[in-house]
Amino acid sequence: MLAFTDDRVRPQVVEAAASELRPYLAFDLSPMSQLEFERARKEVFAAVAATRVQGLITVSPYPPEIRIGVRTQADADLVRSVIPVRYRAITHVVAGSYVEPIPE
Repeated sequence: MLAFTDDRVRPQVVEAAASELRPYLAFDLSPMSQLEFERARKEVFAAVAATRVQGLITVSPYPPEIRIGVRTQADADLVRSVIPVRYRAITHVVAGSYVEPIPE
């Protein structure tokens, strides 16, 4: 992935790509910069860690999304309550999508 600060098409990027990949190239404006997303990730991780709820967190920088899988609805409600308001639009908490790893 290449990231730019605007959604302007870059002909040099298109020309440098293999011809079979060119149809898949798209230029779009992200709602937040990589630095802003990293800040969001750190704040959300810290908030969730403070709850001591066990879960699995996955992140996607584009589009910016933080997904948190927890065991129960009670865990999900608790985790949702500590997510900073400014990051709730990019943070999704899913009850029932985390199970304890099976020991080997």
